[in-house]
Amino acid sequence: GEGRPRDSRGYVHGHRAYLWWAIGLSLVALAFTDVDRYLLAQVISLELLALFHIGARIARLANRLLGVANLAFQPEVTRLDTEGRDDRVLQSTMIFLKFNTTIAMLLTAAIIVFAREIIVIVSSRDYMPAVPLLIILASSLPLTTMTAPITSVMKAIDQVREALYCDLLWAAAYVVLIFVLAPAIGLVGIGFAQFIACLAQLLLAISISKLSIDVRHLWRFALRFVLVATVSFSPAVLAGELLGQPLIAKIVVFMLGLLVFRWFIRRVGIYDSSERDALVALLEDRRLGIVGKVIGV
Repeated sequence: GEGRPRDSRGYVHGHRAYLWWAIGLSLVALAFTDVDRYLLAQVISLELLALFHIGARIARLANRLLGVANLAFQPEVTRLDTEGRDDRVLQSTMIFLKFNTTIAMLLTAAIIVFAREIIVIVSSRDYMPAVPLLIILASSLPLTTMTAPITSVMKAIDQVREALYCDLLWAAAYVVLIFVLAPAIGLVGIGFAQFIACLAQLLLAISISKLSIDVRHLWRFALRFVLVATVSFSPAVLAGELLGQPLIAKIVVFMLGLLVFRWFIRRVGIYDSSERDALVALLEDRRLGIVGKVIGV
């Protein structure tokens, strides 16, 4: 179909502006893959720094796995925006946000329930003190997956500068909170710094996005998700604590929790009928229908 008319010089100017802001985004991303270790070395001991490295490595791997779907989402938004289908941009964003957050909740629950076993597999029992940090870092994953679709839309519809602002706020909040919380409460303070920084980033993304996001609907959705995940998977956590962390028992209770989670997803209105139909069609089109069945769509 016919695209939106563009002035050639304006398009070049816009392209250059996009490039500069995109470079800024890349620099922030590169800086904070390793700079936190340098900052933490100034405020905590080398022993705690080693524990942080283990917890952060696991959390970052989980975050990268969740980010794979986001790479496929942004080009689709760019296409819809080019075609002028703003209503579809908002609908697609909300569907993707809910779907990715569903996956993030499951991954978060799995990390929390099996944190000790994951630490042993990745390193050894000597690093068990990193378990509380890993649990807090895992709890920030759903915040990240709620933010990612919104900032992806920003990058796709000429709001790259605003996306950079979101990343800069996260970085600034994280750095400040590291120096405030880490010396005061140690390793868990770093986890809380990450959680609060991710929450601040999400709030800013919602407030400056061009999307007409229904904020009340979004927070109701988030609250329902937290309640559903807590009811579904807290028995697995309790089973581990009360029974002395037997792996088989935790696996059984976790799988039962997954069934409860799927039941709740269908009953509490996480997805409305149009979102459910669109998501099922999308997953089946990509031969991923099994994923929808696993999460209860």
